[in-house]
Amino acid sequence: MRCRHVSFTSSIDPLASPSERAQGPSAATRDAREKLLDISRAIRDPHRNAPPAQERCIATLHSIVSNALTRPDDTKYRKIRCANKTVAAAVANCLSGEEFLLASGFARKVDTLEAYYVCGVREEGGGRWSVSPTTLPALRERLDIARDVLQKALASAREKTERYEREKNREKNEMIDAKEKAKAAIAEDKERRRQAEARKRDAKALAAAAETDAA
Repeated sequence: MRCRHVSFTSSIDPLASPSERAQGPSAATRDAREKLLDISRAIRDPHRNAPPAQERCIATLHSIVSNALTRPDDTKYRKIRCANKTVAAAVANCLSGEEFLLASGFARKVDTLEAYYVCGVREEGGGRWSVSPTTLPALRERLDIARDVLQKALASAREKTERYEREKNREKNEMIDAKEKAKAAIAEDKERRRQAEARKRDAKALAAAAETDAA
């Protein structure tokens, strides 16, 4: 079954009647968007996740959600192993990352003793899964909202990461400069001590020579 993609960027169904359009998005749609926005802000909280981790999480979530939207009939993109290295590192290890994925329409399921994130798929038995047509419309709307939220958050996260990396590079360069200055100061101190010792030796030698001449 080929599913037509409908964009809900504005949170208003383009197929709605004029009266429905005038009323704006439904309460459920508004609540879903607000919840996803709240979780997105939690992901981007610098006290919870460093900017690079924020960007990796949001970019990975965006890829997962976009794949589920653009390939609605492919279970490969709607049933993802929780142990997947990319997902585990970028999403599960980022505070509120998994929460966003679950709020986007995915759920945690266990199949043959392994955990998966699934979205709009059903188990047929024998380890086989298929897309459930009855759940696609509602999930598509939730996924579309999530993709819109992530798209906007990703631009902000990338800017924050760039600033973070610039600051880190500045701090690194300052540390390198400080170490070089410390090394130079130590070398200068050693040279002053060497010269002072040389002057002492020369003074002793001159004093000894003077005593010899006097004798």
